[in-house]
Amino acid sequence: MANKIGSGFTGKGDEFPVQLCPADTHIDTEPMKVILLILEFLTEGFHYFLKEYDSAIKYFEKVVKTEEGRFHQTAQWYLALSYIGNNEIKKAEKTLNEIVAANGSFHENTLGRF
Repeated sequence: MANKIGSGFTGKGDEFPVQLCPADTHIDTEPMKVILLILEFLTEGFHYFLKEYDSAIKYFEKVVKTEEGRFHQTAQWYLALSYIGNNEIKKAEKTLNEIVAANGSFHENTLGRF
């Protein structure tokens, strides 16, 4: 049985407490999935701001391919910017044209900047 918070866990070789709530507690996993997606997006997407474009491109390409909902348009935008930062202009143009064609939330940004 896993240790519970407050059950003598000292951090000195004890088993790490893995049961943070009673086993019969219902936790809605959908909000947790959203939180994890946001955290991943912030941490992995931060490569763009660090000008680590290869890593950013790898992550944003994955999101664009797998996520049609919450982060798809944002990932497309930062993918295009990462392509530009990495001097992959043809790929950036293709992605920017897809953004314009989708007429989504980054449509105006694209038309206004490029």
